[in-house]
Amino acid sequence: MLILLQLAWRNIWRSPARSGVLLAAILLGLWAGILLVAMTNGMLVQRFEKLIEREISHLQLHHPQFLVERENWMTLPEPQKLLYYLQQQSGIQAFAPRTLVDGMIQSPVTSAGVQLRGVEPEAEQQTSRLQESLTEGQYLDTTLHNPLLMGQALSEKLKVGVGNRVVLTFQDAEQELVSAAFNIVGVFEALSTGLEERQVFVPRSVLNTYLSDQLLLHEVAVVMQQQDQATLLAEELNRLFEGQQAQTWFELSPELRYISDMGSLMTWIVMGIILLALAFGLLNTLLMATFERTRELGMLLAIGMNKRRIFILITLESLLLTLTGAFLAVLLGLLSIHWLGREGINLEAIGGAAMAEFGYDSLVVPVISLQELTGIALLVVLTALLAALYPAYKALQLKPAEAVRS
Repeated sequence: MLILLQLAWRNIWRSPARSGVLLAAILLGLWAGILLVAMTNGMLVQRFEKLIEREISHLQLHHPQFLVERENWMTLPEPQKLLYYLQQQSGIQAFAPRTLVDGMIQSPVTSAGVQLRGVEPEAEQQTSRLQESLTEGQYLDTTLHNPLLMGQALSEKLKVGVGNRVVLTFQDAEQELVSAAFNIVGVFEALSTGLEERQVFVPRSVLNTYLSDQLLLHEVAVVMQQQDQATLLAEELNRLFEGQQAQTWFELSPELRYISDMGSLMTWIVMGIILLALAFGLLNTLLMATFERTRELGMLLAIGMNKRRIFILITLESLLLTLTGAFLAVLLGLLSIHWLGREGINLEAIGGAAMAEFGYDSLVVPVISLQELTGIALLVVLTALLAALYPAYKALQLKPAEAVRS
């Protein structure tokens, strides 16, 4: 076998120009594929983590019909009992009770429809890191009179800013219209422009005074210490508490479910296309090398080398050439990912604003896993073996007497 390996390696470099060009194509193609996969992974991972941390959380509780109907009276029953139960769970990192009301916001210039989110400032910060998203002003302070946070896009639309006053109009628990003036204390940047235009935050205690004399909760967002614990907790909550529904992020967000399901598939699609193109180049090179060595292969058959070894020889040539290019490509890809990962890849100049519209960060940190690299390596080996089949088959069809005289 060692002799066949040495012979295969020498045969590859009998035509250094042709083998060098193919090696460069394998190197550049796989390197570009690995980098593209890492960038795609980075975008999806960042999107996933930000949606979980700042918007959806691992688990949410609502009235069973609230997400569909969004009526003010669809609140969580026995909220104090529910909150006490959540406080006792060691697997919960943080949770945030919220009061959600749809209404109108009006400035001296114009008005817009919004979702009022009544939150407990400390609990909300621990759950969704709301304070870290502020671009102007200060966080919610319950000592101030009717403080309010609004998104940057909504601030520009209403032509108001920190220190200005706006009027919120909404329905209370008795379906009566209520209007109240709120003071803008801060402006935040959300995951997408749509969220910035739609959401405003106020202290839950302040909003509750306008809605009812009883505690009203429409939503509780829960962040787990371990993501895989969310399903078990949701099942337990649905069993213990009637009149409410606990759902994990997987049930709440079709987008995140799509990211989770399709993220790995994207890797194989991209690499499959690249390797398919490389397979044709490899097939062409091996076929040309086989035809050029017709007399040589005929002599090997004539002096007693069996056809199985001829087949192994051509297969080894394909494997050695492909694996050499793949090794260099993986090495170059890992170095590139490490270098680019230190500061990230800034895509702002080539569509950063459009990416922000859909909630994707314009600064991408490439990521690739060992499992994906292992899968790419297996695909490379499979490609090399498949590309060698036809040239090896043609070599096996040679008749020694005819090949030697050619």
